[in-house]
Amino acid sequence: MNDCLQLFRNKWLEKPRIVLGVMTGTSFDGIDLAIAKIGMVKGKLLFEVLAHTMTEYPVELQEYFSTITKTNQTALSDLSTFNFLHPKVVGASITKFLAENTFTNTIDAIGYHGQTIWHQPSPIEKGTFSSASTLQLGSGSVLAQITGLPVVNEFRYADVFFGGQGAPLVPIFDRDVFFNPHNEVVLVNIGGISNISILNPSTDDVIAYDVGPGNVWLDYICKKYFDKDFDTNGEFASTGIVSNSLWFKLLEIEFINLPYPKSTGRELFSPQLLNEIISSLEYISPSDILHTLAKFTAYCISKEIEQNTIFNTVVYVSGGGLHNSVIQKYLREFLQNAQFSTTEQKGIPSDAKEALCFAYLAWRILGGMPIAIPSITGAKKETISGTIAFPS
Repeated sequence: MNDCLQLFRNKWLEKPRIVLGVMTGTSFDGIDLAIAKIGMVKGKLLFEVLAHTMTEYPVELQEYFSTITKTNQTALSDLSTFNFLHPKVVGASITKFLAENTFTNTIDAIGYHGQTIWHQPSPIEKGTFSSASTLQLGSGSVLAQITGLPVVNEFRYADVFFGGQGAPLVPIFDRDVFFNPHNEVVLVNIGGISNISILNPSTDDVIAYDVGPGNVWLDYICKKYFDKDFDTNGEFASTGIVSNSLWFKLLEIEFINLPYPKSTGRELFSPQLLNEIISSLEYISPSDILHTLAKFTAYCISKEIEQNTIFNTVVYVSGGGLHNSVIQKYLREFLQNAQFSTTEQKGIPSDAKEALCFAYLAWRILGGMPIAIPSITGAKKETISGTIAFPS
């Protein structure tokens, strides 16, 4: 290893660092920013949340961004524009956030996931070559120039290169922050896609993977029929009932019965697939569609938890789906023996959890520590994935 690189990593770990994490979800409902103080003190992890916020995208760009990520026919010019425009929008939000919190001169680095445009962890053959791939757009170099701070991004590439799913990345954060020696702990994140992390106190094992759709289909139906970006508190879904015809069609989706490790995204749970399913059935009211999809989201999550936990299970829920009353109702019906909690009780704001995770991953990368667990992603080796961009 390069001596200068090792010196940098050693110096990085000499004291706690203040790192800002950025997460932008697939629904483009906002930019999550979170600042944490992170370090090792007497052999124990220090993780202190200092501030967090969510800012909205400029209205004139929200639909443009959303369209780019939801079609397989996006022009190369739009992808290139997105790669520069997204960090400019994020950078403006960061600049405002730091000024409001007087953190401008104290941030050591930024963890910036960017926006997943495509995720293909299974190799595709092209002639004599084959390759898996994943693509997150949003230039770290552009963001570094705007903020004047080092930016860590491209978190998934090395893991996918070594045969991994490149996802989920949250488990290493879940393990280090939420582990409990007395209980099985399950972290449920309901973003566009739902994923879980299961922490077993008897083996120190972590099981984590994507389980199915979260808000991705719910948001699509809400926009299509109600002209709303999302179903606030499950308001529209709560007026519907389960459509049995749609329910049994959803249960036929192969992904939900695959063994882990597995990951997914909009490539599978796309508007096209949902439209195909719905159009093959007799008329279903929009509210019934939303209600059935909310139940399906809860089912995909609870089925996996039941199969992989044994005793004293504590379930922490975070992500946008936490606020959908119908999803939460069915989760509790499906998991009647579990104890439910929110990440706030561990000092982690639920709406900022993913942004805090990417702050933590950036801290680990700069300290020379791996960020993915091969037993979860399926990679052949641990990787210190990530690219570091410095301001000029």
